[in-house]
Amino acid sequence: MNRKLYVLLAVLVLASMILAACGTTTPAAPAATQPPAATQPPAPATAAPAFTPLKLEASDCSYGGALKSIEAPDANTFVITTCNPDPAIPAQAAFATFEILPKALLDSTGGDSAKISAAPIGTGPYTLQEWVKGDHMTLVANPNWWGGTVANKTLIFKWSAESAQRLLELQSGNVDGIELVGPEDIPTVQKDPTLAFFPMTPADTLYIGMNNTKPPFDKEAVR
Repeated sequence: MNRKLYVLLAVLVLASMILAACGTTTPAAPAATQPPAATQPPAPATAAPAFTPLKLEASDCSYGGALKSIEAPDANTFVITTCNPDPAIPAQAAFATFEILPKALLDSTGGDSAKISAAPIGTGPYTLQEWVKGDHMTLVANPNWWGGTVANKTLIFKWSAESAQRLLELQSGNVDGIELVGPEDIPTVQKDPTLAFFPMTPADTLYIGMNNTKPPFDKEAVR
């Protein structure tokens, strides 16, 4: 059986050689000459848009404000120069009115705080998914957050003007926690073994400002 197979293979090989010798073949076109890969110039890298330094500066501090200049010398640096030493600057920078935003966003919104608030941007752990004003706000985990993975993938904040309604939502299990428990509801929360009451310091900052150059505040006794 093996001998017959060998003979059959030999006949096939011989036939193919005869056909190749008798047939007319078209010579293959020479391959295009290409320089060695190592000698090919690298593809030009896509350059990032050049950053244009920005600066706004007062000619002097006689205009009545506290800032001499604000400046962005590069894409990651913001410089504030005050007219006088001001230890409150770091704290003031935490307020939304002093937040640092991209120039493109300020240009597109005209600095309108309502438009900026409607589509907030930032580098925090969550991004805004939905905001129904006066009803609820849904935040989802920011996959690009520099701080790593967050514990809760979704946060939903609801609004309710009535403290009794907020407590009812908590007792029914519709929410995980509420803020601003009504004074009359505090004993109810404290006596409920399924709830926990945590006193907290308000995050609001309230102050009274007085211009000591204007009467009657120019008098120390009044101040």
